[in-house]
Amino acid sequence: MVEFVNSRSGASPIKVWWNGRRRPSCWVVWGFESLWMPAWLLQEDSQDKLADALFSASRFSEVEFISIRAGAPSEAIEAAKHTAMNPTVCALAIVADGQGPAYPGVPNHEPDIARGRKAAATVHRCMSELCAIAPSGGAYLSESNFFESDFQHSYWGTNHARSPKLRRNTIPMVYSLSGSEQWTPDGFTRL
Repeated sequence: MVEFVNSRSGASPIKVWWNGRRRPSCWVVWGFESLWMPAWLLQEDSQDKLADALFSASRFSEVEFISIRAGAPSEAIEAAKHTAMNPTVCALAIVADGQGPAYPGVPNHEPDIARGRKAAATVHRCMSELCAIAPSGGAYLSESNFFESDFQHSYWGTNHARSPKLRRNTIPMVYSLSGSEQWTPDGFTRL
């Protein structure tokens, strides 16, 4: 991992900029989807299915994987069961595309809407290849499709029922956040 340290006089040495965050800066997101990959895909009888789906997905776009529980110590896996996180996952697959830097209203730096629509379809097609083997995999709240269908299951799985208790008196900042079903889509009125 490459980090960039602020070289200005008096700057804190612990405040760094991770190289992986350079791309999203001023980035216009055309498509962004994630999928929790279930742990059963790592079992020997499912590995070929996973490899085939990854190859098929890679024909459309790049797929990034973030390991979550695969290889984690048993106590970490047990502790995660007591959170609101979807309990069936081992890794997160992410497919995204965008344009950057792009600024609406700035000549020669405008977002390319036509290219964006095509890219969004490509991101979705790529993720569809993975969803075919993990149709109930779910998604990561902070890195998912804005229009995530069945977000209750996607983000929390069987833990969804207990997560609204944490948000009972909080106005949702995200339309598809746990508890947002009790608010109007604009987030201003409790139903």
